[in-house]
Amino acid sequence: ALFGIMQDQGLAHRDDFVTSHLGLNWAGNSVSAAQEAAIQIRHLQSHTSGLGEQLWLGRLIYLGAPDTLWEYNTLAYRKMNQIIEALSPQGDYHDYATASLYDPIGMNDAGDDGTHSSLQSARDMARFGLMMLADGSWDGVDIIEDKSYLDLMINTSQPFNESYGALTWLNGKSSYLAPKDPTVHPGALFPAAPTDLYAALGKDDKKIYVVPSRRMVIAITSSAYGRGYGQRRSEAILKPILASDPAR
Repeated sequence: ALFGIMQDQGLAHRDDFVTSHLGLNWAGNSVSAAQEAAIQIRHLQSHTSGLGEQLWLGRLIYLGAPDTLWEYNTLAYRKMNQIIEALSPQGDYHDYATASLYDPIGMNDAGDDGTHSSLQSARDMARFGLMMLADGSWDGVDIIEDKSYLDLMINTSQPFNESYGALTWLNGKSSYLAPKDPTVHPGALFPAAPTDLYAALGKDDKKIYVVPSRRMVIAITSSAYGRGYGQRRSEAILKPILASDPAR
């Protein structure tokens, strides 16, 4: 979303090559200059950079050319934070996010943990979901002006994982890939939910579900993650809400 705002401002485009903004060796010593030079920002958004990660070492590795595979890659997509900081008028990721997104929609608790991870309360997360539900607008003001960019976020972005857009998970598809699992699983991500649901599925079971057909946003923060709950707990919360009277 922040990059979409930056693109609206003419500061960058998702087809830009990452090297043009972060310079040489942005992918580290395990990836050659020629290999990293082929990677565009859109590849980071869709996990099609061709890079793998050794997360425990903080290291990116080369698996194949861009657009040849889908590999969920935290270290790769977080390079977008560095791009945003490098190109922002404020010269700081958090300050740019505050001016461009947090303040305009009232995300008053949003912060930065020092590594450019956005820390948000459940209310902040819900506000973000409501902004997405309103087609990138808040109180009649466009936060993300380019609606075609929003369409890219919430529709299948590549041919390998139907259920993935641009850093967004999609329901209602015929199959899905999960992070660090090469198996193509048949069926939708959330079979009990409406097919138009899309979601931000974050670290430690932080989740934002947006359901346009219900005009509904569900934000979940859970301390149960890592204690045998995770997705199962979120599904247990999600199912009765979606089964309730749509008029509510």
